Amino acid sequence: MTLPNEKEMRAEFFAIYPDYELCRTSAHNVMTGVTTRQKMRELMWKRAEGSKLNHDAIQERLDSKKIVVGDRIQTLKEMSLQQIIDLPDAAFSEVFRFYLKHPVAHSRLGRSRLLPRMVRTLFLRELAGQAMIRRLDLDIAAMFEMMELL
Repeated sequence: MTLPNEKEMRAEFFAIYPDYELCRTSAHNVMTGVTTRQKMRELMWKRAEGSKLNHDAIQERLDSKKIVVGDRIQTLKEMSLQQIIDLPDAAFSEVFRFYLKHPVAHSRLGRSRLLPRMVRTLFLRELAGQAMIRRLDLDIAAMFEMMELL
């Protein structure tokens, strides 16, 4: 049996635990020989189990994420897409990184697999498009690759 390539491993790890940055780093570590694929799979399963056990606390922490906009502090969960798009670049970049790390936070993604991926990930696509329009130094390629995994 051949070892999957790095992209296939990212997809495999992401299916277990949806933290794109962790999956990308883990796949890279396996490919460079820092660790083994089996150890990383075990780590992902442990993370997934821990996430299920601490679901309420994690959800509360994600829901309480705040963004500083000028002299105001806003809760990210309560902001609409248009309000997020209207943020200044620094605050928008923070929101972009947050959703790259936690793509399913705040139920902004469609859950039904009956919907095409393009519709399910519309919110993230809008964020990526806005980052491209603004020419921000963000990992837009990672966002698009993550959307393929969702």
